[in-house]
Amino acid sequence: MNDDKVIELLEKISEWLQKRPSKGVRNNDREGVMILRLLKRLSTELHKVLPDDLKEHYRPQYSRGKSSLPRILWVSLCPKRRAVHNSMSVTICFSTSDNGFVFGIVDSVTMPQRWLPIVKREKGDITVNVDAVNYKYNNAFHNPKEMELDSIDIDVLRSHLVESSSILHQEILTRFPIIHVN
Repeated sequence: MNDDKVIELLEKISEWLQKRPSKGVRNNDREGVMILRLLKRLSTELHKVLPDDLKEHYRPQYSRGKSSLPRILWVSLCPKRRAVHNSMSVTICFSTSDNGFVFGIVDSVTMPQRWLPIVKREKGDITVNVDAVNYKYNNAFHNPKEMELDSIDIDVLRSHLVESSSILHQEILTRFPIIHVN
């Protein structure tokens, strides 16, 4: 993982969100294409942080929406053969109202799996808000960490992503053991 590139991508995405138009942004608009490229690059860089024994079990994904960008943008390390909408994943959710993001293991907000307990984040304790009208991510994390744009700690980000990936992988192995056929 290129630390400087990750910080630059996090900053560009967060800065774009602060000036995002109030109307929907179509995926094929100039701005939509630009932000999707940034999300894709960030998800790919984050995948590189995983040790080889975990890397093969995850694939990078990023929010796209069907035809327009969703209100809450995210990048994810999703377990292979699963999708973010129906699985737990290691995810960074970007705030639309605050200058930052929340990251860790997140449960699907459309089809919750409840494999791991979720932390209820109290309104008074939330510095970075990742809720939107239709999707509520504030209380979808198992192990949330907040990070504000002006205080990005790449070592904390890296270690939490690796630790979260390991926890989720172990949970998947426990819930879905591999059956060996002779």
